[in-house]
Amino acid sequence: MSKYDKFIEALNASWSKDTAYRKDAEKWTPQNPALGQCAITALLFNELYGGKIYSGVSDDGIVHYWNRKFGIKRDFTKQQFTKKMRFKKIKRWDREELLKTGNVAERYDLLKLRVFRLLGIKTENSRVNNS
Repeated sequence: MSKYDKFIEALNASWSKDTAYRKDAEKWTPQNPALGQCAITALLFNELYGGKIYSGVSDDGIVHYWNRKFGIKRDFTKQQFTKKMRFKKIKRWDREELLKTGNVAERYDLLKLRVFRLLGIKTENSRVNNS
C-alpha cells in the first residue's frame, strides 16, 4: 500500500460533476471520475503533502495540472486521458493565484470538505498554505 492510497480512494469517492471544471462537467461520468478535477486535486495534494503545483498545455489545447514533490511528478488525474499526453508551456503556480482562477476556489472547497471527511481530518473553513 502506497503512502497516497487513502488519499486516492478519498478522491475517487469525492470527485463529481459539481467539482469538475465547468467545460468538462457535462462530460463527467462515474466511469471517468478524474475528468476536470486536475486543478483542485493538485491544490489539495499541495495542502496535505506540500510540493509544487504545475500546469501545461497539450498539443490540442488541453490545460492540465499536477504536482511535483522531491522532484517526482505526482499526477492523480492522468487517468482522465485515453492516451498518454505531453504538455508544453509548463507553468509553476502559486496556490493563491490558482485559487483565484475561475471557480477553482468553490470547487476546491467542496472537494476538500469531502476528502477531509473521508480521511477523518477536522477542517476549519480556512485554506492552509503548505507550499
